[in-house]
Amino acid sequence: MGHHVRRLVLVLLFAAAAMATSEVETTPPIPDQIVLPPLPSPADIPATPPCLNSITVCGVVYGDPSKLAPCCVAVKKLFKSDPECICNAVGEAQKFAKKWGVNNTVDGLEMFRQCQMPTTSCDPRKPG
Repeated sequence: MGHHVRRLVLVLLFAAAAMATSEVETTPPIPDQIVLPPLPSPADIPATPPCLNSITVCGVVYGDPSKLAPCCVAVKKLFKSDPECICNAVGEAQKFAKKWGVNNTVDGLEMFRQCQMPTTSCDPRKPG
């Protein structure tokens, strides 16, 4: 009986080794070097208009979701007092993202969505 157990253990070890080997063979190799797109030069990055200083709290929302409420208060206040400023900034951000291929799914309006404002807020044809 011990002879059968030993044979079973050897078969199981062989099968486990074969499975481990086959997994290693199917894993794609890790490249030696990852090619990244070029970064924009500082001259290509639009300057932040001073009117946006009041919404700097929004810069940390993605790292700290508890800052969303103060961000939205600031965004709504700025939009009410200076809609042109915030809409120009959204437009510039959209152009920059498109030019440099930065996350094509971002349309520049996520801030409006997060703050429960109409995404048409900056559309002159559909004022929010």
